[in-house]
Amino acid sequence: MPLMVSPGSTLADDEAVTGATGDLARLADRMGIVAEYIDNDRVRRITSADTSRVLLNALGLDASSDVAVSAALAAQREADRSRLLAPFAVCRADPRRGTRVTLTVPAGCEAARAEVCIVLRHESGGETLTTRRLGLPATSGKQFSVTLSECPGPGYHSLSATLACAGREWQGEQQLVVHPGRCAMPLENGERVFGVWANLYTLRSARNWGFGDFTDLDRLAAFAGSAGAAFTGVNPLHALRDVVGSTSPYSPVSRLFINPLYLDVEAVPELGQDSGALAALSHPTFMRTLANARAQDRLDYPTLWGLKRPMLRALHRAFVQHQDADNSSRGREYRAWCSGRGELLDDFATFMALSDAQTPDDGSHRDWHTWPAALQDPRSPEVASFAREQEPLVDFHRWLQFECDRQLGAAAETARSSGQRLGIYQDMAIGTPPSAADPWSHPDLFVDGVRIGCPPDAFASEGQNWNLTPLSPLRLMQTGWRYWRAVLRATLAHAGVLRIDHIMGLFRQYWIPVGASGKHGAYVRFPSDALLGILALESSRHDAVVVGEDLGTVPQGFSSRLAHWNILSSRVALFERKRSGEFKPASTFSKRALLTANTHDLPPLDALWGEDDLLLRRQLGQIVDDNGLDAARRERMDLQAALRRRIIRAGTLAADACPPSAVDSAARIAFRRGVYAWLCGTPTPLLGVSLDDLCGETEPVNIPGLGEEIHPSWSRRMGVSLEDLPEHPGLVDLLADLKERGGRRPEAEP
Repeated sequence: MPLMVSPGSTLADDEAVTGATGDLARLADRMGIVAEYIDNDRVRRITSADTSRVLLNALGLDASSDVAVSAALAAQREADRSRLLAPFAVCRADPRRGTRVTLTVPAGCEAARAEVCIVLRHESGGETLTTRRLGLPATSGKQFSVTLSECPGPGYHSLSATLACAGREWQGEQQLVVHPGRCAMPLENGERVFGVWANLYTLRSARNWGFGDFTDLDRLAAFAGSAGAAFTGVNPLHALRDVVGSTSPYSPVSRLFINPLYLDVEAVPELGQDSGALAALSHPTFMRTLANARAQDRLDYPTLWGLKRPMLRALHRAFVQHQDADNSSRGREYRAWCSGRGELLDDFATFMALSDAQTPDDGSHRDWHTWPAALQDPRSPEVASFAREQEPLVDFHRWLQFECDRQLGAAAETARSSGQRLGIYQDMAIGTPPSAADPWSHPDLFVDGVRIGCPPDAFASEGQNWNLTPLSPLRLMQTGWRYWRAVLRATLAHAGVLRIDHIMGLFRQYWIPVGASGKHGAYVRFPSDALLGILALESSRHDAVVVGEDLGTVPQGFSSRLAHWNILSSRVALFERKRSGEFKPASTFSKRALLTANTHDLPPLDALWGEDDLLLRRQLGQIVDDNGLDAARRERMDLQAALRRRIIRAGTLAADACPPSAVDSAARIAFRRGVYAWLCGTPTPLLGVSLDDLCGETEPVNIPGLGEEIHPSWSRRMGVSLEDLPEHPGLVDLLADLKERGGRRPEAEP
């Protein structure tokens, strides 16, 4: 039976790791399992034979014995030999060279001469026929190619081939994805713009219900656009469970749909049609609960969803009654919208309805793996029966997504109409946890028994397990990349900039067997050219800039590979230091990046003037002792001093201003203005300005490496409301500096 690793067990931890050999090594390599890698300390790490077997088993291959491995390898090779055409191909549009089609000599084809007929069916509906007479390689399983004189434009095409020789025929079908070769870049060469990025859920306003919503995004976009910003950035908006322990935007319940907690209930059109809902808004109990939610400094997700959900249920009922009564235009739009999303939407809505039905009385979340067995299969008769019986609840979740799309689209339109060149900047998580909707809806695509993480390093001796379930590279290809295309289209629907978190995951991922230490993981290759080709195609169709988060240790030349695809890198100013500890001059920064001062995993700029975040990390045990705290304090002081020296040298802070010991607000304002004025002098095309920095926040929204049960990351709200932004000290002056960025040439600092 296949080798399994149960929770709590470990793989062998020998000093001398034995790597895979023979057929095991060949099968592992064929399935993308990397035999070895170089770690952060430049040490060569070998993937053990045991790890290779576990990962092969997770990928659906029997690797329990040498005999089983050899049989699996033979079956894979035979499948290749018997297939005339690979089921999918991805290539770059090149009208000069035509289209090169690769075929395989099938078993039983021994004739030296053959005729090949290829029908190319265009995405637009037309088709062309190409016939060739040619000599074939003498051995079955060998590949040969036929070049079609025509290369269709970028799109999703298909072709069929018929090979005739010695009185026999073989046929094959292939989906052909043709991409433009590069992602879109709406900016002109050398153009430099800035944008404001915020964690949408943290926004405070006089009108929201204690949680930043799409109307807040609309107003922030209008404010930023009026100040000269070219984009407004937000955290991933993917659907979440919105319960304790499941609020990280980077660990979504689905990457295909949106978190309805961002809905502005008062902007839903049906509110004016439901007198009961209008009356509920003014009920004293509701008003007290709402006032309390608005006053809080931290988000209580279950309570906030408890405020919105009953109102949204009532508005959905009003929507159903209204569209049924007079066949309203909104009803027609809804039906067309649902039809365009088809089974993906139905599956998600059914999952959310099932999740509602399986929630215990205490409101805690139940992983779908603990549901009755019949409900764990999205295609079971029991799930179909549930969907029919609970159609109003399923439709409620469909309608929520329809309204999310409408409100987000309205905010995107405001961003563009306010003068923003790029509009909304959306962020995309790299995966979903095993308890999420996507693995339930697409069990054939996700690899059970392993988790995505990272190998051991100086910060985590056992590695890190991110509790994300990986996609199978093979199944992604076999299903025509439909899921990847759907994720891209969902995220790009209203975006002018797309940031992909941990873009290395499109090239390789570190997989850790469930129950094993991170030491026993291995890298698995992904078909990056295909994934990036589809990304380039969707980027060009949406005219959206793509940014890849490539921070940390990446293979040599990785940034060049991103540049080849016209994907901008991520650069963080606080990391741009020389070995001496000094910050680099602005002129030396990348010309192909999105530059930010910090990230959601780092404290805001004003935190550099204090140590509250360091004391919190000490309290939580992330800084293990007082010696470590003292070291962190020294590192903080060194960083602040080095940054101060750089901006003084750059001429963006007067030498006698903002002494290191200053703690008053005027000094902090001068310091952050000096930092961003320094960054305005960089050649990076995109400069992202954190709203937290603009408003002088000091607490980070996330402390990496700590679960939400230890520290409530993703729950801190902003101290400054949207209404007060124009009057906030120093903010308008800083935005004026940024507005001049486009007309200022980057210059070398003295």
